[in-house]
Amino acid sequence: MTMKRSQLQNKRVQCNQCQDGQKCPDHLPYCTPVGCVLQCPDGAFTNGSNCVQDCADQYIFNSTCVPNCPASSGLIEEQINFKFKKLRFCRSQCGEHTFAYNNTCIRSCPHDSKFVENGQCASNCSSLKTLHRNISDDNRLVGIECRETCNKSSKNPFQSTNECVSKCNEGQFVVDGKCLKECPTDKHVLISLEVCIQMGKCLRVWPEQKYCSERCPDSYFIYNTSCVHRCPETSMYALDGHCVKNCPMDKRYTCYKPESLYLTEESVKGCCEECPHPLVANNFTCVDVCPLGMKEFERTCLWVCPNDTHVEYVTEIGSFRCVTGCKKYIMNNLCTDSCPNDAKYIYESHCAAECPNSYPYRVENSFTCLKECPKNFKKNILTNECVEICPAETSVHEMTCVSECPKGFKQINSRTSEVNCVKSCDKYELNGTCVDSCQSYSVNKTCVEKCPRNYSFRYRESCFAICPANTCLMDDGFNCTDDCMNDIGNNKLVYTCPKSTPYIQKYMSERRCVSACERNEVLNDFTCINVTDCKRAVLSHGKCEHECPEGYLYMPKNRKEYALSVGDYQYKVEDAQENPCVTATEAYLSVVFIGIVVVMYATGVAIFLSNIQIGVNICGRKKEQESTTEEVFDHRCGERSNASSNCVQDVPAANEHSEDRWQDDEPLLTLTENNAQSAGNGDVPMLDLAANTIQDSSNIEEYCMVDIHVAGNHGEMNEENEDVPLLSASL
Repeated sequence: MTMKRSQLQNKRVQCNQCQDGQKCPDHLPYCTPVGCVLQCPDGAFTNGSNCVQDCADQYIFNSTCVPNCPASSGLIEEQINFKFKKLRFCRSQCGEHTFAYNNTCIRSCPHDSKFVENGQCASNCSSLKTLHRNISDDNRLVGIECRETCNKSSKNPFQSTNECVSKCNEGQFVVDGKCLKECPTDKHVLISLEVCIQMGKCLRVWPEQKYCSERCPDSYFIYNTSCVHRCPETSMYALDGHCVKNCPMDKRYTCYKPESLYLTEESVKGCCEECPHPLVANNFTCVDVCPLGMKEFERTCLWVCPNDTHVEYVTEIGSFRCVTGCKKYIMNNLCTDSCPNDAKYIYESHCAAECPNSYPYRVENSFTCLKECPKNFKKNILTNECVEICPAETSVHEMTCVSECPKGFKQINSRTSEVNCVKSCDKYELNGTCVDSCQSYSVNKTCVEKCPRNYSFRYRESCFAICPANTCLMDDGFNCTDDCMNDIGNNKLVYTCPKSTPYIQKYMSERRCVSACERNEVLNDFTCINVTDCKRAVLSHGKCEHECPEGYLYMPKNRKEYALSVGDYQYKVEDAQENPCVTATEAYLSVVFIGIVVVMYATGVAIFLSNIQIGVNICGRKKEQESTTEEVFDHRCGERSNASSNCVQDVPAANEHSEDRWQDDEPLLTLTENNAQSAGNGDVPMLDLAANTIQDSSNIEEYCMVDIHVAGNHGEMNEENEDVPLLSASL
């Protein structure tokens, strides 16, 4: 059975059949001696649809049997498996521990091509890679590697001639990984492995040998081409990393290396351009504190402080130093916290018995001396004090209290009860003193009792040569006023309008002189006003008056005008065209005409009434004859059943004040008392007549009588109205 299985493994399987002679399905495409699988197992290779353990005379590429290797993987590496079958793999490059030689990958280069460069066996190295490193496999030389430099982390980090070695020969020096006979000039300092490791140039796995460097690490100094931690006594000063006997002039200060406030065993005296802070120089030696009796000035120890400096004691270090200014005060060139009583005045922090001439001023109740008084303070030159308000006996001139104002200056009282000296007064000047107002007049802000001849015009208590702008001269010829009118004709301001333009017209806020008012205006005295603004009794001939002028009588055409009282006058624009004021001649002609009309009317009425009287007499006689016919008589007498013997019927007069009754023996025409009284009012009396007209005078029997009274209430006048026109007629 075992023999049969082995034969089956060595025998090629049909590409489309498996063990049972059936074709593998798509989901298990590869055939093995034990059945169909999804992919071939490890160590097996794909040959068509079968899995095989070797590809015979074919090549293996990506675990697949191929007749030839592709161009991208043209290197062939041969291996023998555990069954001693030769396997030939296609490689793009040789793997680790193999080298390319004649398109094959081999584990050891032949003797004639023992050098290995870029993974290939060669007969020699190129000019760029002149260093050699032996490649061994189990202590057997398989090749010599060509390198540009030795690998520092490898077992052979140092270059000796053309080879990389683990350590330089005795007597050689290591310079940048190379073994040399001596150190070069720029790297002449010898350092140990430990120092080299501190500088980061060597690895700790390297052997102890002589290493060359261009410098020593920090805190080390060069002495005889070697790095030392402390300079010897023969060359005790450190300068630029070297141990020297003496410091040069440009670095003549002796300081400590490393810098320290205190000298220790580890300290080294170095050469410095200046002492490092906070050390100070004492005779070109840097020390922590100046010796006793010396003062520090600009980090140098001195016995005497320079001019313009002062001595200050420094508590922190327990020594003195020279300062340009003390924190508080200076007394005898020493800094102090307070001034004594015998030197209580202070100027520039100095204590003094009194203020010097260079600092003459001081504020009241203060001991500080000043060159100038503070802002808003005044100098009292009498006491050299700075005060806010000058004393009563002094005046203020340029923020200085003076006994009197300089020439050309005036005195003025201020709100602080001080007297100030000023070049010119804000308001007025009186006898060299500024005042708020003058008692009489002023000329150019100077008070005078009266205006001089060349300043004869007065305006608001000031005298002027001519009236100021926007003012005019009043009628008195002396006073100027701003109550002016604009004379349009002459283009100037006037106090009184001239004869050519005598009337005043208001235009916005301006008053103008005009020759005539506008069409909708009338004269109110000499001012043009709107017709509707007239509130007087008479509006005639373009004027608004209380009464008609002398020689004129008031005869309104509208009877309503006659009955108006004061304060009720209302006019329209068209009323300006009416002229109710007429001359006496025109008025009396009108009265004569009216009188003639009245007489003619009265004559006609008298004749008419005479005829009525005759009828009444006849009526009386008939009554006697026809006493039995009382009802007819009553009808004729106004349907009254009166049994009186007189055929009389009382009719109330039109005037309620009249108590007259018409009887047989009384006249038929009566003048009422009111009419008689009204005739004494100084006006032309008005006669009002009333009569009942008989349409047919021939038929007297139908009318027994008519009682006629004069209606006087229409002619009644208002005695209290002073604005009643001189003449009033009523028809």
